[in-house]
Formats: sequence, C-alpha cells, structure tokens
Amino acid sequence: MGTRVDAALAVLTLSILAVLALATGTSLSPLLFAAGGMLTVGFELLAARDPERARQYWEHWPVQFGALALATLLAVTGTWLAPVVVLSLGCGVLVTYCTLLLARRMGLLPPLQDWWKTGDENR
Repeated sequence: MGTRVDAALAVLTLSILAVLALATGTSLSPLLFAAGGMLTVGFELLAARDPERARQYWEHWPVQFGALALATLLAVTGTWLAPVVVLSLGCGVLVTYCTLLLARRMGLLPPLQDWWKTGDENR
C-alpha cells in the first residue's frame, strides 16, 4: 500500500462529505475550511519527524479502513450535530491532504523524510 491507497481513501472520504453537504444543503465556511487545511499541514509536519514509524502504523489495512469507518461515523454524526463545522473542517483537511499528495507525486514537494533535514544534512 502507498500513496495510491492513501489518495483513494481520502477521495472516498471527501466524496462522503460532499454527498452529506449536498444532501443537507450545507454551505462550507471558508475560515473553517482553511483551519482544516492547517490541521493537515500540522499533522504532516509532525508525521514527517518520524515518517517510517508513521508509515509502519498506517500500512496495516485494518488501521486504514478503521480510519475510513471512523471518519464516516464522525461525518454522519457531525453533520447531524454541527454540519457547517464538521463538513468545513473535514473538506479542508481532505482537500489539503489530496493537494499535498499530488504535489509530492508531481515532485513539487520532497519526500516526508526530507522535510526536517537542514541544508548540511542534504549534502
């Protein structure tokens, strides 16, 4: 498993959020959407500190599909309780994550393990 599975799970979850937003007529908050994006960048920076460990946990399919099930449960429950907050944050998280995956795939971002290296370490 790798970035293709990560991307597929992210797009599937984003599709679920989009369906929920359309079904409830919820408009997304740009501020909360941006906050979701910042959460993703923060998490990725944290994961980049030890990418092998993060990947070691994430590579197990029960973890991946458990995360998908949990995200779906939170999305459905959150849409019922606070649709603007949950859908805006969720969409911001996932759009940013997909953008980071795409940027990495296109070679615009270095691999995670290189994010914290200083200029001296890259030589």
